[in-house]
Amino acid sequence: MTETSFACALSAAIDRAGLSLRRLQRALEVRGTTVSVATLSYWSSGRSRPERDVATVLAALEEVLHLPGGELSALLGARRCRGPAARSTQDVHRMANAWGAPVSLRDALADCTVPPVRAVARHDTLYLDHRGVNERLAAAVTLLATAPTRRAVVLVRGASRERIPVLGRTRGCVLRRCRVVAGQGLALLELELDRLLLAAETGRIEYEVLFDDDVRNDHWFLRTHRTVRDLRLTAVFTAPMTPAAVAVVAPGPHRGVQRTATGFTAAAGNVRPGCFGLRWSWPDSDADPGSIGWMITSRRATPVPSRYSTS
Repeated sequence: MTETSFACALSAAIDRAGLSLRRLQRALEVRGTTVSVATLSYWSSGRSRPERDVATVLAALEEVLHLPGGELSALLGARRCRGPAARSTQDVHRMANAWGAPVSLRDALADCTVPPVRAVARHDTLYLDHRGVNERLAAAVTLLATAPTRRAVVLVRGASRERIPVLGRTRGCVLRRCRVVAGQGLALLELELDRLLLAAETGRIEYEVLFDDDVRNDHWFLRTHRTVRDLRLTAVFTAPMTPAAVAVVAPGPHRGVQRTATGFTAAAGNVRPGCFGLRWSWPDSDADPGSIGWMITSRRATPVPSRYSTS
């Protein structure tokens, strides 16, 4: 049932009872329920719906309008989420969409309740071993709270979907619970912060992720569901496995690839929601190194001059 059905039923019941909205308001007041004429008009036209003291209001309406008990409440359905609950629901959908919207991830996020906090800056360093396999990730994240909270949620996935990464050392937070997202190789890490963050307050956390991968990796992406002011990702390689070419993958403008003493870095400011990171090809790979230089846009892959050839 929809809110439109509720509005139609209410309007029809008022007409059958031969009541004006003013008389209906007075009849409700006699029963201890105060509702303005404007509010009754909004309800009967479908512009809004009862949100406070719903059970009491609907029972009074059904009595005054001579309707069977529960008829209006059945049409109204579940109460809409508002405030923090609504924001949490929106974040669940955004985070799930950033990871390809798997149902199992959406369910896990909804179950844990996404906290009112988001990353405004994130610096990640991925370490690969001499085989080109993920070894560990060191992350430093600046969080901004939109409401008081002591919680944060982190999603990580390795190159092997059958092997789930685990949380290592932390600073500014501790692991509260780890959930494995079925069939996705994803670890949903629920973190408890060392201190309470008030609304509009920022805090910094650091954590390490340990991988148990058994396949050689050729990329590392961060999937963001909100704009991040400062995003930097560094891939550190161990000889003899160093890439032949490296490219940035980003949902918008970036600063290109920067070479460091041991690897490569990609950085950008005000990064829009999407996929941001590095992709590389190995010297013995069949892939054309030049083919990995692209920027992901909302519609198609567009070549950009962001390649860095090491040959």
